[in-house]
Amino acid sequence: MEISENRKLRKKPTAELFTPVPDYITTILRGVGQVMFQNNALTGILFLAGIFYNSWLMGLGAIAGNIASTITAKVLKYSDEDIKNGLYGFNGTLVGIITLTAPFVIATWTTLLVQSRLKEKDR
Repeated sequence: MEISENRKLRKKPTAELFTPVPDYITTILRGVGQVMFQNNALTGILFLAGIFYNSWLMGLGAIAGNIASTITAKVLKYSDEDIKNGLYGFNGTLVGIITLTAPFVIATWTTLLVQSRLKEKDR
C-alpha cells in the first residue's frame, strides 16, 4: 500500500472503511445523526430505528425531509463536503417529523382554546 493511499484511508472514520454502503445512503444517515451533532452514519441508523419504533409514519417523514433538504443543497451547489457530512440533512429530518406532527398539535391547541372560551361564557 502506498503512503498516499494510506493517508486517504486514515481520513475516513473506522466504521466506514470496510462498509460497502453507497455515499448517498451514508449522507442521509449522517444527516439524521447530525440531529444530535453526531457525524456518524451508525448514529443515524440508531436514531432512525428509534423514530421508526415510535411511529413508522414519523420515520418516513424524517427520511423524506432529509432527502428533500439534501437534494436542495445539492441543486443550490453548496459544499459537497458539507453535504456528505449531513449538515443540510438534519434540519430536513426535523421538518419532516414536525410536518406530520403539526396538524395534531394545532388541533389540540384549538380544542383547548375553544374549551376555555366556552367555560368563560358559562360563568
